Amino acid sequence: MNRFQCKGALALAVLLATVPGLGASAATQRKPAAKSSADVVTRRLSLLNAEAVKVLRGLQGDNGALYRAEGQVRLDLRPGKGGAQAKNRRFIPEGIDSIVALPADNSLLVQGTEDAVTELASTVRFIDVAPASVRLDAQVLRFDFAPDGLEGYQVVSAPRILTLDRHASAIRVSGGESGVAISLTPRVNRDGSVTVTGTLTLLGPRDQPLRKATFAGMVGRERSLFVGGVTDSKDPAVIAVVRRGLLPQKPGRYTVHLLQITPKIITPR
Repeated sequence: MNRFQCKGALALAVLLATVPGLGASAATQRKPAAKSSADVVTRRLSLLNAEAVKVLRGLQGDNGALYRAEGQVRLDLRPGKGGAQAKNRRFIPEGIDSIVALPADNSLLVQGTEDAVTELASTVRFIDVAPASVRLDAQVLRFDFAPDGLEGYQVVSAPRILTLDRHASAIRVSGGESGVAISLTPRVNRDGSVTVTGTLTLLGPRDQPLRKATFAGMVGRERSLFVGGVTDSKDPAVIAVVRRGLLPQKPGRYTVHLLQITPKIITPR
C-alpha cells in the first residue's frame, strides 16, 4: 500500500467513526422504526343507533376474546394480548391496538395509529344506521268447521303494530270470555320482503292461555300471508296443517284461528 492509499484508508476510518450509522449494514438501515407512543391516538366514537357492545362483537371476528371489567367490554389487539390470536381482522384495520365498548354512554374508545382510527371510524359510521320502521297489519280470523266442511269465518281481532326492524313487539286483545296475544319480530330483507317470526296465543277467561303457536314466514313486498295458527282439533294432521298457516281439508267439528300479516316498510334503512 503506497502513502496515498494509506491516507485514503485513514480518512475513511475517521469518517466512519465520526458519522453515526454510516457504517451500519444495509439490513440494519432497512429495519423500520418501532411505533412510538407519540404515534398512538385515542378517540371516542359515539353511537346514535347501534349498541356499542353489539358493534364490538361484530367487529371482533377471530380477534381473540372480549374482556369485561367495570362496566366495559374490551378487545385488545396488541401482541401478546388478543392480537397474538388475531387471524382475520375483518373490519378492523392494521394499526388498531384496542377497542373498548362503553355501554354507559354507548360509545367506543379506540386506540391506535391516526390513519387506522380514522378508517375504523368510517366503518363504524356505516354500521351505526337507524333501523327501518315497519308497520304490521295483523288479522286473526276464526274458522268454524263442521262434519260437512267449513261453516263460516269471522275476524276476531285486527291490530296494527308499528315497530322497528329486528325489534320484538307484543299486543294483547281481550274480549270477554276470549282473546288473543300476538308477539311479532320483523326482519327487513334486501329485496324488500319481510321475514316475520313470533307467537300467536289464544286466550280464555281471565286471559288464561289456551293454545299457542310459534311461526316464521317471509312476506313479499306489499303482500299478505297467513303465517300460522292454532286449533282445538286433536287430529295431528289438522294441527300440522294449521301450524303452517293453512286451512285443513279434513271433516270434523273444530275451530281454527289463523294469523294473517301484511307488512309495510315505513322508513327504509
